[in-house]
Amino acid sequence: MKSKTIFTLENLTYTAFIIGIACMCFTFVAPTRIVMIGTYGDYIVFALTAIGVTLSLISLIKSDKKLIPIVSLILSLSFPIFIALWIILLFTGTIDFAP
Repeated sequence: MKSKTIFTLENLTYTAFIIGIACMCFTFVAPTRIVMIGTYGDYIVFALTAIGVTLSLISLIKSDKKLIPIVSLILSLSFPIFIALWIILLFTGTIDFAP
C-alpha cells in the first residue's frame, strides 16, 4: 500500500504564488489594503510574507523551473518593498512627512 503525498513541489510553487498575489493585493490595491487599518492587518501581511518567502525559497531550492518561484518571491516581498519605497520617497521629498 502506497501513501500519497499531498504537498508536491508543484503544489508548493503554486501555493507560494497565490500567497504572493495576496500579499501584493493587500499591500498595493486600495480596496483590499488591510495594511493601513491597524496592527492586525500588519500581522496578517507579515505572516503571509513569511509563509510566502519560505515556500518560495523551498521551491527555488528544489525546482528546476525557476520562473514561478522567483515571481512569487518578489510578490511575497511586496510589503518590505513598499516600506523601502515609502522611506526613499520620504527622504527625497517626493511625499510629505505630515499633512
